[in-house]
Amino acid sequence: MQFPQQSMPIEKVIVGASGSELLLASKRGTDSNKSNGKLKMKICFLRHGYFPACPRARKETSALIENGFPVDVLCIRKPGEKLFERSGNLRIFRIPLEHKREGIVRYVSEYFVSFLLFNAYLLLLFCINRYRVIQVNTMPDLLIFTTIIPKLFGSKIVMDIHEPTPELWETKYGEKKSTMYRFQKSVHRQAISYATHCISTTEKHSKYLQELFGIRSKKFTVVENVCDSAYENFASNNPNCRKQDESFNMIIHGAIEKRYGHEIAIQAIAHLKNEIPEIKLYITGNGAYETNLKRMVNELCLNDSVKFLGFLPKNILLRNIMEADVGLVTMQKSPYSELIETNKMYEYMAMQKPIIMSRLEHLARKFGDSCFQFFTPGDFHDFARCVRELYYDEARRKELSLNAFNEYKQLEWEKTKAKYVNTISGLASVSHYPWDNNKQTGAQNPFTVQSASESRSSLPGIVSSKTAVISQIWTMC
Repeated sequence: MQFPQQSMPIEKVIVGASGSELLLASKRGTDSNKSNGKLKMKICFLRHGYFPACPRARKETSALIENGFPVDVLCIRKPGEKLFERSGNLRIFRIPLEHKREGIVRYVSEYFVSFLLFNAYLLLLFCINRYRVIQVNTMPDLLIFTTIIPKLFGSKIVMDIHEPTPELWETKYGEKKSTMYRFQKSVHRQAISYATHCISTTEKHSKYLQELFGIRSKKFTVVENVCDSAYENFASNNPNCRKQDESFNMIIHGAIEKRYGHEIAIQAIAHLKNEIPEIKLYITGNGAYETNLKRMVNELCLNDSVKFLGFLPKNILLRNIMEADVGLVTMQKSPYSELIETNKMYEYMAMQKPIIMSRLEHLARKFGDSCFQFFTPGDFHDFARCVRELYYDEARRKELSLNAFNEYKQLEWEKTKAKYVNTISGLASVSHYPWDNNKQTGAQNPFTVQSASESRSSLPGIVSSKTAVISQIWTMC
């Protein structure tokens, strides 16, 4: 396994690994605009999180830019990041607020401040840009209500439900009957009702919301949380990227939170280390539960068998996945896990790694035992059984990885993104602005709006120069 040569700021890592994908997409989008001479319809993304750190938001913006849409992203700012960045058809506006994991009080106060800031920034940006579609990537669900004024003026509001918020709250705090849980559920219901259209990551979550809140199915589109093509491409371009020793390597990457069940793998290592002394577990990423896991590793004397690699640049992470024998998805069974699919599951599938997976009902039904080696969630003895079976049966590992890869190819992002782009372009193709004389009707997607000069003059008295106003905003911040 490879460790980073030195500690690098996360924002530099992101720009180097993932930002390049956005730069390429934005260039293609700019070239597309130049080729047809039309100003495309603007889309705005709202995200209470960092960008381009979020893989899903990065994929969605890239897909829209590739199809000619100018995209503005309004997000919070990590220390060291610029307040404003631009490349081709992509512009990133960052509000001066940092996300911190410091308990319920911090969450509530942070969301309250962000709600006020997003309201102010979005209103000004909307007056300048007249977005056809505004997509809000949750959490928090309250963020969608910052779009009230744009919606009154005709913008279509899309709610991309990254996380099932009430179920996540219940899973983290176990307070289903608390006032805060009831508030979260009420806001979730109102947000979904308010949105023009909703996007969920799994079919089960979509149906669950439809039945729970009595919402028609046409209001939902399922866009699976599949990874981008970088994972598959890396695996196909580096077939000889293999570990240099005889160890049996397992890897689990991503956020380190209690609900993801890392401790199950650690307990299984302690159970198996005498039988399989060459077994190794590599944990990448960081999170609130990391300290607890490190304490457990010390108490079980597993420092030689379990390694914490921290946050890794994407190229090193991909190499570490390639060198692993098995990928792990060890989620605990919870109201939250029963509705989602994790990024890392699809990443292992794309890189043709056999996966030991918690037997969650919707995943077992969707993929079956031919794709994953399932174990009972929370049972480290059953997890150890899966490790033992795959360790001694290389043919089984190859069979699982091949079957899972074939399933992934049916859902890969190159196919899934068409569903996403069609949804957004369909919403954007019909104008409901009271000042727009070029309203489009019917099912066609004309991708046409007013000229740049008309766009600047359509809101008389508000602005005379976009560039001047935007520069003033960010200077004041």
